[in-house]
Amino acid sequence: MRKIYLVDLFDLFASDLASSRSKSDEKDMTKTIEEFESETHTTKRETWVSQDGTYRYTRTYSEPKARVNVGELESRLKKAVEIEDYETAAVLRDEIRKHRKKEA
Repeated sequence: MRKIYLVDLFDLFASDLASSRSKSDEKDMTKTIEEFESETHTTKRETWVSQDGTYRYTRTYSEPKARVNVGELESRLKKAVEIEDYETAAVLRDEIRKHRKKEA
């Protein structure tokens, strides 16, 4: 059984929504974007409201945050030290510490 997400539903109805509203109507809309973050996801809510307030459309979607591979960061740190790129090495070292602190 296929899971249907909000983005899938938006894609299904996007052509109907686009045909019911003309491009000139989009100029009369005010768009706001809100972002909410958790440890694993970023959720965004986009809201379009007409100037007179009679039309309101809200789209909410969630995107997973990229997982950080500490092992990959450590190998990049070693390579940076080997080529004596100490600025990059310091940034990578700080990232590794930050992620290890979160895990603890």
